[in-house]
Amino acid sequence: MGCLKYAQWIVQFYQGEKAIKTNLIRIQRHLPVDQVSTHLFFDVRVPSEPYDRCTMSIWNAGSPQTLLMDNLKVSCFVE
Repeated sequence: MGCLKYAQWIVQFYQGEKAIKTNLIRIQRHLPVDQVSTHLFFDVRVPSEPYDRCTMSIWNAGSPQTLLMDNLKVSCFVE
């Protein structure tokens, strides 16, 4: 079996230029059927260390499959 190239949804927290926490999910593993619109949720605990920025990115990892994402929404809450 060949190597699968899954798209990744990545959330990173930084203090200055130093990444202090990284979380990711492989998007295709959470899609029940190809070509069907699906809501995905990705919960991440914020680090206990101080941070000054958070980034979110999508990396399609050289996959030949097209990935369309829209209506991205970021929410923050305290437990």
